[in-house]
Amino acid sequence: MDEGSTHGSLLRYIPGLSKVSKAINDFTFQTVYPRLKMTMALEALERNTERYAGKLSQFQIDSLTADQANAAFGGMNAMKAGRSATGQDIRRLALIAPDFLEQRARFVGQALKPFGAEQRRALIGGAVAAYTICRALNYMTTGDPHWDKPFSVVSKDGTEYRARIIQADVVHAVTHPWEFLDVRLSPVARLATALLTGRDDFGRKESRGKAVWDTVMQGVPIALQKKLRNPRDYSMLDSMMQAVGISSNKYRSAGAQAARDYVMSTIPESAQNSPVTAQTRDLENKVAKGTLKPADIVVMHARGELSSQQVSRIIGQESKLTDVQRDFKRLPIEKAIEFFPQYEPDEQAEMLPILKKKAEGIVHLNRPIEQKRALVQAVRGIIISQQKQRGALKLKGVTSK
Repeated sequence: MDEGSTHGSLLRYIPGLSKVSKAINDFTFQTVYPRLKMTMALEALERNTERYAGKLSQFQIDSLTADQANAAFGGMNAMKAGRSATGQDIRRLALIAPDFLEQRARFVGQALKPFGAEQRRALIGGAVAAYTICRALNYMTTGDPHWDKPFSVVSKDGTEYRARIIQADVVHAVTHPWEFLDVRLSPVARLATALLTGRDDFGRKESRGKAVWDTVMQGVPIALQKKLRNPRDYSMLDSMMQAVGISSNKYRSAGAQAARDYVMSTIPESAQNSPVTAQTRDLENKVAKGTLKPADIVVMHARGELSSQQVSRIIGQESKLTDVQRDFKRLPIEKAIEFFPQYEPDEQAEMLPILKKKAEGIVHLNRPIEQKRALVQAVRGIIISQQKQRGALKLKGVTSK
C-alpha cells in the first residue's frame, strides 16, 4: 500500500473528524491520484512509443513507462523491486516516508539514464517554469528577484515560501545534503541519534528529556508544529500554506544563515530553554504588540524582577537591532570577517558599524601579534571594499541623472 493512502493521521482519534479525515484521504489517494497517474502513464506511453519504437520492444516500453509513472506518483511495486517486507519495515522505521523519498530519487535517476527523455522533459520543463514564476513573483512583491533562491518567493515581511517540488528538493539535496537527510529521519531514528550523541540538530548538548520532547513534537501535525515551537513566527496563513505543501521560513541570506547556524550551535540548551529566556521573549512580544509599555519594563527592573541585560534586550539598544544584526554581533571577530562577504549589499551596510566596533577590541584579544595584525588587515580590506562600492553607487547615480 502506498504511504499516502494509509490512514495514520492523528485526526483519526478526534471524534467527529475521524470520518471526515478518512473520507478526504480515501478520495485523494484512492480516486484522484490513480486517475492522474493513469492519465500521465497513458500519455507518456504514447510519447515513449514514438521515441523508442524500433529501439525497444513494446514490453520494454510498457515496463519503462510503468516505472516512470510509479516514480512520479508513487505506488512502486515492492515485489518487482525485490523488496522484502522486513526491509520495508526497517526503512519505515529509519526514515519519514521512505517510499516517497525513493520514488523521487528514482525519478531523478531515471532522467539521467538512457531512455529517460520523459523524466528529463518533466524535470527541465518544470524547473524552467517554476524558476520563471518565482522570479516574476519576487520582482512583483519586493522588487528583488532573489536569484539566490531559485524556487522560493520572499514576501515583504521577509518570509520565504517554497513549494515542495522535486526540483527544489534536488537543489536542497545538492547544496545542503546533511540537512536534507536530517529532516527526513523518522522520529525513532532522530531520538536514537540524539540519545547516542547527547546533541541536538545544531550540535548543542541536549538532555534526554529534551530529546524525547522533540520526538513527541514530531507527532504533531506539521501545520501546527511551528506554532508550538516558535509562536512569534506563526501565522494562520503559514499554517494554511504548510497544509498544501508550501513551506514557510524566515528568509536569510547566505551570510545571515551562516551566522544563525553558528550562533545557535554555541548557545547551550540550558540557556535556550531557561525561564529567564522564556520571560524575555514573552515581554518582547508584549512590548511589540503594545500590550506592555516600556515604562512597565523600567518598573519591573526597579523591583528587581528583570536584569539590566533583559531590559536592554527588551527596550534598550539590543531591542533596536534586527535578528540579523543581533546574530552578527554575537559572532567572534574571525567568523564575522569570514561571513561578511556572504551578506547582501544592504545587509553589509548594516553590519559594517558592528564590524568596526568588533575591530576596536582586537587589541585586547588573547592572540599572537601576527594574528591580530592579520585580523586588522582583513577588517581594513572590508572597509576599503565597502567604501569603493558606495563610491561606485554614488557615481552611478550621478551618471544616470
